Amino acid sequence: MDFDYFYGRDSESFRFIRLPIVLIEDKKFKGLSIDAKVLYSMYLSRSSLSYKNNWIDENGRVYIYFTVEETSHQLDCGIKKAVKLIKDLEVVGLIEKKRAGQGNPTKIYVKDFMSIFRNENFRPVKREIPDLSKGQVKNGDYDNSRMAKKKSLDLSKRQPNYIENNKIDNSYIDFSENNKIGTFLNVIISDEEERRLKDMIPNLNDYIERLSAYMQSTGKTYKDHASTIMTWYLKDKSEGKLGRGKSYTGNPLDYESEWNLNN
Repeated sequence: MDFDYFYGRDSESFRFIRLPIVLIEDKKFKGLSIDAKVLYSMYLSRSSLSYKNNWIDENGRVYIYFTVEETSHQLDCGIKKAVKLIKDLEVVGLIEKKRAGQGNPTKIYVKDFMSIFRNENFRPVKREIPDLSKGQVKNGDYDNSRMAKKKSLDLSKRQPNYIENNKIDNSYIDFSENNKIGTFLNVIISDEEERRLKDMIPNLNDYIERLSAYMQSTGKTYKDHASTIMTWYLKDKSEGKLGRGKSYTGNPLDYESEWNLNN
């Protein structure tokens, strides 16, 4: 097969999953297969969607639905392997399943893989991460003396790799949870950028839609969509154009002169 090169922002034009690099680098997760890590990354992506859909339980915890059949299809593997991968994640403690009754899909709670690094007191879980390639670990068995010794380690010497230097958010290999959003799916901003913009711009969706429509109709591109939206917002604010209550109509030309979009 003869693949072409990436040019400019082409590399941000596709859907990707986030694979937390800590799952690859830290020895706590060395016993977990790469397939299981990829599945966990898919669960993380699904969690973002669940949050947006308000799939949150009475305790404020986000849950997802991801069936064995879907796992088999997504990873192009058999049902038996799909079941094993899900079980591996459950044994390690990265997910927790909760049955929802006969005929209803099982809820899956995706656990926060970084929580043990954030917790300065570090309370070890009951199960040490097993080497799943060597067979199933005994349920609930673990070496108390070994865990106590592990608890006494100076965790602060290892935490900077994931907490201080990477500030947690950079603990992902983040190849585009850069979402393609807007009516024409051509506005590219990361989840973190979207969160920050939402904190500053109440009507962020209008700005996203106007940028999407303008680029689609004119063919114009911008190097950084998040900073472009922020620049437009600050320009409107300085010129007293905020709070007019004018929402997006679907026609970018309605806003071209008002927004000075060619600048």
